[in-house]
Amino acid sequence: MSTLELKELSHPSGEVIKIAAGKTLDLKSQGTTTLPTGSVLQVVSNYHAPSGHIEGTNTSLVSMGTAFELSITPKFSNSLILIDVLISMAHVVSGTGLMHTITKAGTPINTPTYGSYFYITGSSVSMYGPVSLQESSVAGSTSAITYGVSFRVDGNGSNCRALHNGGSYHIKLTEVAQ
Repeated sequence: MSTLELKELSHPSGEVIKIAAGKTLDLKSQGTTTLPTGSVLQVVSNYHAPSGHIEGTNTSLVSMGTAFELSITPKFSNSLILIDVLISMAHVVSGTGLMHTITKAGTPINTPTYGSYFYITGSSVSMYGPVSLQESSVAGSTSAITYGVSFRVDGNGSNCRALHNGGSYHIKLTEVAQ
C-alpha cells in the first residue's frame, strides 16, 4: 500500500473524480471528513402499531410511552436533528381538544399553547384524524438523545385517544450537518 499526500485534489473542467469499479473510497478510517452544510449524516426510524388505545383525560402533558420513543447518537454536537412523527389516527369527542407535542429527553422541544391540535364542538360528535408533527433541535452533544411524543386533553374531561387502536405511529430522526 502506498500513501499519496496532497494539499488539494482537483479535476479538469467538465470531468469528475471517479473511484475504480470494485474499489472503495474509505472516508472514515483515517482523520475526519467535512461534509457540506445540509448533508444528511444519518437517519433512524421506528414504526409501532400497538394493540390498544393510547388514551387519557390528562390536562397536563403525559408521555405516550417508551414504545413511542427513539434515540439517536449524533456524530457532531452542532448537528441539526430533524424530527418527523406521523400518528395515523387520533380521536377526540365533543367539547374536547387533544394536543400532541414532540419531546427531547422527556421535555417538550417547544411549548406552544397549541401544538398539533384537534378540537370538536357540538353534541354527540367525535372526530378521527391523522397527526403530523415536525420539529428541529440542535443536538447539543454527541451522547444519545431520546425523542418522543407527549399529549394532553383540553376541554370537558372526556377521554381522548392520542393513538386509536388499529392506528400506527412512525418517528424518523435525521441528523443534518451544520
